[in-house]
Amino acid sequence: MVRPAGIQRAKRLGLVSSGVAGAIFSPYIKETTSLFDRKEKGRLFTMIRAPVYRIVSKYYYMKDQGLLHYDNSTVTMEQFIASDDDNWMVRALSSSPRSRIGERELNIAKEVLRKHVLVGLWEEKAESLRRIEQYFGWELPSPVAESCMIDKLHGTWDNMNPHPEAQDEDLLLLIQEKNQYDFNLYFYAKKLFQEQTQLFKR
Repeated sequence: MVRPAGIQRAKRLGLVSSGVAGAIFSPYIKETTSLFDRKEKGRLFTMIRAPVYRIVSKYYYMKDQGLLHYDNSTVTMEQFIASDDDNWMVRALSSSPRSRIGERELNIAKEVLRKHVLVGLWEEKAESLRRIEQYFGWELPSPVAESCMIDKLHGTWDNMNPHPEAQDEDLLLLIQEKNQYDFNLYFYAKKLFQEQTQLFKR
């Protein structure tokens, strides 16, 4: 994942014009656009995950990595949700990492998705990857690459993070209340995913 410092370094080194990178992955959308210009244009795609699954998965990943400790005790999921950034997807798409999130930022995020993004859905990985391949004209170059794609589709890669699902209603409500704009954006993304079906032939 490319962070702002890495983006600036890539810009200085002329990464895009070099043709070395086939794709750039970063949640810093506004910063990443600075790598491109009228001559070297970029095309944006994303894989969107339902907010509950994304947040619960992040908690267990950080817990497994030993990143959730305070005063020698493990942070509970409730404590993690309370301290974690709210509405991460809306913040990323509206370039609002620090400001208070509201309807304005949600509408900006929706407009960015509608105008500029090929939308993929985590729960529709196979179809999403098919669309991405067709959109960019990518082809699997070898049996190894094909095997890698199958692993990604079926969740068997080395650093996969298996974890129990969140089923506590109070916990789910806490996630929803804190991330209401991300939930709204997620359902809008599902609508766009269906609308974009017409762009791709089977």
